[in-house]
Amino acid sequence: MNQTQHIANLRFMRSLMLAGMFICFVLGRTNAQAVAPLDKGLPGAAAATCTHDGDLYVLYVQDTTAFQEQYGVAHWNGLYWSYYTGLS
Repeated sequence: MNQTQHIANLRFMRSLMLAGMFICFVLGRTNAQAVAPLDKGLPGAAAATCTHDGDLYVLYVQDTTAFQEQYGVAHWNGLYWSYYTGLS
């Protein structure tokens, strides 16, 4: 292998590495999830969140009175919400 072929191989490897990094960056950004639209699927404002075994649990405010706040728990399994109400 002469020096010209070696330099061409190095340039090819560098461009391949940069293309791979770009693809990983783009895919990493497209798979990211924003928490901002969380309230869109809930009947009230989100107060707290946690995850367990890949599922998302959200404590949300159902009703606020002068003496007590009513909360509910919403469970997101990746497909749909399930609601558990009546916490105070």
